[in-house]
Formats: sequence, C-alpha cells, structure tokens
Amino acid sequence: MNWQLMVVTRMINQQRWEEAYTLMKEGLSKKDSMPKLFFLELSLEMVFVCLATGRIDEARQLYDKELSGYLKKYVKTHSSKARILCAIELLMNGNRDEALRIKDNLTARRNDFLMQGEVAMDIELMSEIIKVKK
Repeated sequence: MNWQLMVVTRMINQQRWEEAYTLMKEGLSKKDSMPKLFFLELSLEMVFVCLATGRIDEARQLYDKELSGYLKKYVKTHSSKARILCAIELLMNGNRDEALRIKDNLTARRNDFLMQGEVAMDIELMSEIIKVKK
C-alpha cells in the first residue's frame, strides 16, 4: 500500500493527472482491505486530482466531514495538506484570496519542514493551479 501511495504522489508531482486518477480510483475501491491511514491519505490526494482535472462534484462527494477533519489536523505539519487545502479553497469553494493566503503561508514557512523537496513541489503545484484558475 505504501508504495502505491508513493507512485501516486510521483504521478501528481509530474502532473500525470489521469494516470494518478485511474490508479487511485482502483485503490479506493479496495477501501475495506487497506489501513485507515492509507485510505485517508489516498482520499485526500484523490480530492486534489479530482479538483485539478475539473471533477468538482466527485471531489465534493469524497471530501466529507472525516476527511476535512483529518486534513485540518495535519495542514500545519504536512505541506501536502496545505497544497490540497489550497486547491479546495480555490477550485471547490471559489475562494482565491484564501488559496493565495495558504500558499503564501506555506512559502513563508518552507524552511520549517524536513522534506524540502516535497515542500518545493507542493508550492510549485499550488502555483500551477492558482495560475491556471485566474
């Protein structure tokens, strides 16, 4: 399971949206056989990919109260969660100002994170979705 999440993350970093979507759709269909943590992580990444590919209704269906609570719990300690929240604010909620605030906050705190490559990629992806949605 962990390697599959790593593959999906790599696809997202490369903006291979459709491949990531297909792999995650398959993975999420096996919800009952995966640990809860992997399901939550995969679900959040699926929300992001759905938003990036214009599948807004599907993202809304996935982004339930449990997933929202999980995201908000870790948004300050995981740059990927800030990336996902930025996309939610911009593409699901239509709140560009909040999306920019989230990106700016992560950019200002980038040196607080251990995984600098991950932070750089998350900031780059945030910039891309903000640029596309003007």
